[in-house]
Amino acid sequence: MDILYNEFLDILNAEKAVHEELLSLSIQKKEVLIKNDIKVLDDIVSQEKALYEKVKSFEANRESIVAKIAIKLNVANDEVTLDKIIENTTGTIKKQMLSIKKEINTVIGELSQLNDINKDLLKTHINYTIFSLDIMTQSGVAGETYDNSGYMKEDKKTRIGLIDQEA
Repeated sequence: MDILYNEFLDILNAEKAVHEELLSLSIQKKEVLIKNDIKVLDDIVSQEKALYEKVKSFEANRESIVAKIAIKLNVANDEVTLDKIIENTTGTIKKQMLSIKKEINTVIGELSQLNDINKDLLKTHINYTIFSLDIMTQSGVAGETYDNSGYMKEDKKTRIGLIDQEA
């Protein structure tokens, strides 16, 4: 059983390392979003995609090990949690699992906070871009210029945007 627990610990450590890399990229992403450097942002997003693929691979391995642990503990797979595994360990393995649990929770908490900040920065950039385009094109003003009698409607004012004007 110790072999399974050690394999489980190895995967948790590998997942933690990937999440720490994601955290580092999120910190970089925040700075890049503030500077509005789209090229670097694109590079960071590509790196994140590769790391998420690693996480998927580790998750599949972790689920396989959890299935084996579930058989040994004589419980269903969905009943096996990290806390349940920790309950069934002793000594050094228990200490290591408690430690890795705390470390993973810390990293994921920080990652979540940074992702929220980055999401807000992206929304701000998108709203600013939409606002700028609206000012340049004066979009949103549409409709008929003339009424049925051929006279200009007084309640509808046509606006000419920066892009619509002739030089």
